[in-house]
Amino acid sequence: MTTTTANHPSPSARFPRDHDGEPPRLRPTERISLVGISLMALAWISLMAYSAVRSLQQKFIDNIYSVSLPLDSGSFEIAAPTGGTADVTDVAITSAYGHISNFSNDLAVKIWINHIMSFLVMAIIASAVIYLCVRLLAGRPFARSLTVAAVTVSLTLIFLGSASDVLSEIIRNQAQLEALGATTAAEGPYSGGSGFSFPGGYLLGGLAVAAIAVAFRIGARLTQDTKGLV
Repeated sequence: MTTTTANHPSPSARFPRDHDGEPPRLRPTERISLVGISLMALAWISLMAYSAVRSLQQKFIDNIYSVSLPLDSGSFEIAAPTGGTADVTDVAITSAYGHISNFSNDLAVKIWINHIMSFLVMAIIASAVIYLCVRLLAGRPFARSLTVAAVTVSLTLIFLGSASDVLSEIIRNQAQLEALGATTAAEGPYSGGSGFSFPGGYLLGGLAVAAIAVAFRIGARLTQDTKGLV
């Protein structure tokens, strides 16, 4: 009796690596550049951490938390400038900035969370850069490393960055409400009500990075397929 064995492609054949088996040889200048980029990214993380700590110190220890206070339309009119080439009319001050303290614990928690989220966005981006540089220095597959780094950055921007934008608007509205109160808006020049705006910069940036990552991965796969036909 004769038995036959099916020839199944090996995992390496089904999922080809994106290099030819030998680690790429980096020139000394390329290695120096990658090490320099990694050190700059690490320094950036440290600077962002220091900035976050200083910002929290100003808000909770120094009681310096600036909040924009909307004013009624036309409450304070000023003279229009006349030195330019264009005509300027209807100039009015529509907002003022004030420092608030002794705000609610709920607002304080949201401020802490927003600072942590903002720091994490920057830290994850810098960590992805360091990860990519370390992988290249170790001779790891470039396309795979770039894909992992890009996907990590895109997901961070889309979800964590966008959530930080939304929370920033919630904090701004709540800070205005606690500063003005529910009834004082009609008793002075300040305007009541709340507004919401979504910048969308993080979301757009995350989608752009994701599109680049997908396009690069497809291009790498097509290159491997082309090599396999030769």
